[in-house]
Parts: sequence; C-alpha cells; structure tokens
Amino acid sequence: MFKVIKCLYSNLKSAIRLSPMMFTDWFSVDFGVRPGDNLAPTLFVLFIDDLVPLIKGLSQGVFIGNDMISCLFYADDIVLISDSSEDLQSQLNVLHGWTKKNLLNVNIKTTKTMHVRKASSSRSDVVFRLGQKELDYVEKYRYLGLTLSENIDFKVSVNELSSVASRSLGSSTSKFLHMGNMDFEI
Repeated sequence: MFKVIKCLYSNLKSAIRLSPMMFTDWFSVDFGVRPGDNLAPTLFVLFIDDLVPLIKGLSQGVFIGNDMISCLFYADDIVLISDSSEDLQSQLNVLHGWTKKNLLNVNIKTTKTMHVRKASSSRSDVVFRLGQKELDYVEKYRYLGLTLSENIDFKVSVNELSSVASRSLGSSTSKFLHMGNMDFEI
C-alpha cells in the first residue's frame, strides 16, 4: 500500500477546473497532497497519529462521566479541551513541539481559543500562545456543523439548523411542484 501511495504522489502535477471545459495550466505539487484528494484526510490522520498519545499523556482535559476528553480530531482540525488555562497552555506547548519536530505549520489565522463559561462570568484574560504567536479569542466556534457559543447558548445553533432545514424543505417542495406529478399536499 505504501508503494502505491508513494507512486501516486511522485512527480505530482495538478490543474484546477475553472468550468466544465476550462482548466488552469498544470503546476507541480512538491509537498502535501493533491488539492481536493479524498485520500488527504486519511493520510493526515496517519501522520498525526502520534500526537494523540502525547496530548492524552498530559492527563489534562475535561471529564465526561468517567472519560477524560482532552482533544477532538476531525480530518485536519484539532480541538484541545481543558478545564484550566494552565493545562490548555501545556497542551498548546505539546502541540507546538510536535509541529516543530514534524515540520508542520499551524495556520494561526484560523487557530483560536474560546473560554466556555456561564454568561455571568467574565472571559479569561489569559493570553494563550502557540510558540511565540498569540492566539485570539472567539465568542463562538463551528465544529462539525454545530455552532458552539462561549456562554453555552444553543439559540445560535438552533436558529442556524432551523434555517438550513427551512431552505431544504422549500427547495424540496419547489422541486416536487416543478416535477408536476406531486401536488402540494404530498
């Protein structure tokens, strides 16, 4: 399998489809994976496999029942979870060390922190860093289609989900009526 993947990625060239019959010029892809490649998330998961035990080995996270949750991974997204600012900074330090060791860059523009708390509590003033780079705070975070807010308010998520459902229902109804075989009551 390794030989097949290696062959797929040697002397890699790509072009971008601009329209059904229009493409950019071919260009070399000297590192990373083919843009839009379905294999990319799997390769990334295999690549970061040794990061999970490093973060879990800190024994810093949040208990849910008897399980400690310290990190969530989905494709190339990583969420670090902690119940204290010291522990979160410790996790960020481990992540930074691992990225340096593995020659991986983290996009600081999309790397944020969120302090989840009751609305009556004020946001932490701790400055979190990944290496020497300061991370910004956000009030809400979108993960796997669900918007989580810093005050544990699900109104934003409910409104977004109901809006999407309403658009989908409207689109389905429009298509059914356009097809002519189904009446509005169906």
